[in-house]
Amino acid sequence: MKKTIFLFAICFFSNGVFSQTSVFELNQEKARYNQSKNISKIVSNTFVSQTPITGSDFTQISALMREKDGYVSCTLSTQNKLIVEHESWVETKDIEDVIGQFVTVELFKLPAEHSIK
Repeated sequence: MKKTIFLFAICFFSNGVFSQTSVFELNQEKARYNQSKNISKIVSNTFVSQTPITGSDFTQISALMREKDGYVSCTLSTQNKLIVEHESWVETKDIEDVIGQFVTVELFKLPAEHSIK
């Protein structure tokens, strides 16, 4: 009982510093099947916004992605980044258009010295 209360206290006082993830189960199963058949791969892209992404924005973005084919999951990190897992055939521009209906984002790119060669 004390552990449960302690956990609730941490969550309450953290003011939402934990990331939020929304997994689109049906799309995830389709993507896993397509990956097993070498039709496509599951890839991840990170997008950043100059303005804060609210919980409401995240909920609306997730709801829209859930209805579209190819999207597997969406995570809002504590650093105001959206990490989108999707099938490889989904274009980056399409993802930006979906998110852009709610907030302006750009694709996060690693600095040249950190890129994998």
